[in-house]
Amino acid sequence: MSEISGKRRRSECQMNGTNVFFIRDGIHRKRMTILERNAQTLGLVVSDHFRESIDYIISDFEYEEQVMESIGCDIRELKAVVVNTRWLTDSMQSQQLMPFNTNYRLKRRHKGIDSKTSNECTKESSNGDYICQRMSSLNHQNSKLSEPLEVMAKEAKLRAHLFDTVRYLGFKKAAAVLKSLPFAVKHVDEVSCLKDIGKHSKKIIQEILDEGVSREVDTIRNSDWFKTMTLFTNIYGIGPKTAQKWYDLGLRSLDDVINTTSVLKNQIAAKSVDMTSTF
Repeated sequence: MSEISGKRRRSECQMNGTNVFFIRDGIHRKRMTILERNAQTLGLVVSDHFRESIDYIISDFEYEEQVMESIGCDIRELKAVVVNTRWLTDSMQSQQLMPFNTNYRLKRRHKGIDSKTSNECTKESSNGDYICQRMSSLNHQNSKLSEPLEVMAKEAKLRAHLFDTVRYLGFKKAAAVLKSLPFAVKHVDEVSCLKDIGKHSKKIIQEILDEGVSREVDTIRNSDWFKTMTLFTNIYGIGPKTAQKWYDLGLRSLDDVINTTSVLKNQIAAKSVDMTSTF
């Protein structure tokens, strides 16, 4: 066996069964397709959902905190290694998984916080600092309050051109806190001192407790834009930016998307025929 074939055989053994998960935010759909294809070519298993068995989290984010916000977990508590997309590119070129080093490491905004301190804080906090640490039930007692806050979080995430991570995460965390409570909230004072429930969330909670609904949330939830964007982003591989483009084109249903796609394909085909006939 030659040295090259031996090296390739060892790298294949190394990569088979290795699970990777892509943070799709910030990665164009076409580039995402190429990255996934490269990962599969290397023998990596690409997962559509984040789970504990993931070995590598691949992201185009600059900071670790952005990854934590995206998956809702403290990555320092996971076995997965977080790397940038350059790691996959270099691994593809060398045909073996590159060792983790500073070239592939994401930056950390809050320096000086070591894992020991993080663990101590986690133990001291009953709710946990991250959404995945919160003890909550599917049949919790505050769905009438948490669901509207999740609508607000979703609205923030869908507005790709204005996406404010702080706004999105604020509502998401507030909803998680409400889900983790062992009692039904009847007055806003009961949650006024709880961590991660901000002023805007308290305002919505207060309005729902007083009037039964939040006009702000209902306006968003019943808007044509929100319903359409939710429909489009439920399609696999379609993010907020593409969904917004479709909405701006006047598309409002899946049939509109299918018909418009067919028209565009026919137009491209017709142009190709015209160009061919001129030569």
